[in-house]
Amino acid sequence: MSSEASPSSSARVQISAMLSVRHGAKAVEFYQKAFGANVLFRIGDEGEPVAAQLAVGNAEFWLADESPEHSNFSPETLQGSSVRMVMVVETQMPFSLAH
Repeated sequence: MSSEASPSSSARVQISAMLSVRHGAKAVEFYQKAFGANVLFRIGDEGEPVAAQLAVGNAEFWLADESPEHSNFSPETLQGSSVRMVMVVETQMPFSLAH
């Protein structure tokens, strides 16, 4: 018996960069002003940790405040650059399981 889900040919799959930053709320504001970015998803406000999905035209990307407890560090902490890649998949319930 196989427990692998059968992927739908119409399911959306996307791979995006996730930028680790300090001061996530200010970073969102910067991308909006500098590049006309639209906020597609956001958690957190000024003074709170932020995670957000932004789009400049059709190019989507994510940014999040650094969180050392999750091994997520900003370039300032690392003294270099940091980018993570995120794969976003759309799921359709219930899954079709092959038997």
